[in-house]
Order: sequence, then C-alpha cells, then structure tokens
Amino acid sequence: MVWTIADLLVYNKCPEVYDQLPFHNWDFNQITSIVNLADKIVVDGVSGTGRVALEAAKQASLVYAVEPVTRLREFIRLKAEQRKLTNLYVVDGFLHALPFPDGFADCIITSHALGWQLTAELAEFERVVKKPGTVIHCPGTMVGREESDHQVLINPPWSYHFSQYEESDGLKRKYWKNL
Repeated sequence: MVWTIADLLVYNKCPEVYDQLPFHNWDFNQITSIVNLADKIVVDGVSGTGRVALEAAKQASLVYAVEPVTRLREFIRLKAEQRKLTNLYVVDGFLHALPFPDGFADCIITSHALGWQLTAELAEFERVVKKPGTVIHCPGTMVGREESDHQVLINPPWSYHFSQYEESDGLKRKYWKNL
C-alpha cells in the first residue's frame, strides 16, 4: 500500500522522476511492428509522461495525448515544445470517455494504462477509431497476472490478437485489433 501511494505521488507531482523509471524504456517498435503510423491520426490514451505520444509524433501526421492529470499534461506539452513537435496536442480525458467524435482516429495506443474500466474502454476505442483502423494495447502487466483481463481481450466480442515482448521487469503481452 505504501509503495502504491508513493508511486501515485511521484506520478502526479514529479513526472520527471517517474519518466526515468526503467519500464519506460520498452522498444517503440512493439507498436510500429503492428501499424505504420505515417500520415495517421493517433490517440495516445492516458499518456502519462507522454512517451508514446512523443514517439508517435515523429511519424504520425497528428497525435493527441489524452491525460487526466494536469501536471502530466503540462509535462508532455513542455517535452513536445523542447522537441519542436508541432503535431502533438495534449487534451484532458479518460479512456472510458475519450473527447473525440466517432471515427476520429486511425489508431489508438495505450501503454501501461488499460483496464480501469475495461469493457467501457474497449467500447470507447472502437467508437473513436475509424474503419479501417487499429487499436493497440501494451498494458505493462506481467504474463500470468490479470488473466481475467487477458481472457476479456482475446475472446469475443473483443477478439484481440496478442503476442509477448520483454520489458526491463519481465515478459509482457501486447494486444492489437484491426477494425
């Protein structure tokens, strides 16, 4: 419990420290091996410190970093400005209530954020991603944990594909679905 509270404090108050944690060093090719982001509108769902959004902005035409924490939105904006990224927009929002119209994005990516309200989130992704489009999740949970979420993702009605990849703290799964 103490470590959970400590993580939340660092996440909310010291994003520059949180951004240096080892699990942020996963290979962005885990995303680009699934979908080419060139000329795409990408939503990074619950962006945290913006790692996915900042990487995606190097390739995509537009990137929207959705983040509910004010301090983290400020942090992402500062990093985008420092990197002179003019195609990255930071907005307030949650995964289960994305602030976009139906069929808005070509791709939604979540990293270490999926599952607070899993069914509502999955329905929201399918509402926001245009067809054809892609939804990708790198939830950051160890293989063998959160098996109930895994079963929800891979079985109907959601029917995501998945594979495993290595992070600094062990083997993880990534999920994707082409709409």
